[in-house]
Amino acid sequence: MELRKSYKSLTYNDIEKVEAELEIKLPQDYKSFLVKHNGGQPKDGIKFMKKDHTDDIAWDFPINVFFGIDENDTSYELLTMYAIFCDRMPSQLIPIADDGIGNKICIGIHGEYFGKVYLWKFDGENKEDEEPTFDNIDMLAENFEEFTNHLK
Repeated sequence: MELRKSYKSLTYNDIEKVEAELEIKLPQDYKSFLVKHNGGQPKDGIKFMKKDHTDDIAWDFPINVFFGIDENDTSYELLTMYAIFCDRMPSQLIPIADDGIGNKICIGIHGEYFGKVYLWKFDGENKEDEEPTFDNIDMLAENFEEFTNHLK
């Protein structure tokens, strides 16, 4: 996968600082992606495409941007997105990408959700005075590597 407009290069040490700041642990396959790419926009317009058990297409949506880490440019920055969405989605998830229409691709950071990749749909989110639930969230992949294997 080729990405453009990525942030500056990262090291695992940089990521550990972010994990400490947010008091979370990120899955290793996702950390490897950040070290390799540090976010960015897919160069040739990619989609997440996955078929269900009957071989029908279950998922087909674009990936507009992967969030990266850069304290000097917060437009598509992981910490900024976390701050914006931490009260709008369950605490077990952190947004890592956007589909271009407001939905977020998230990765699990706690418990049974750790490492799994999800789609958070903005049009079904809870009201401001309600606790976020998983009602508007669907699991896409068991891990980040499986998720990227479905990018076409």
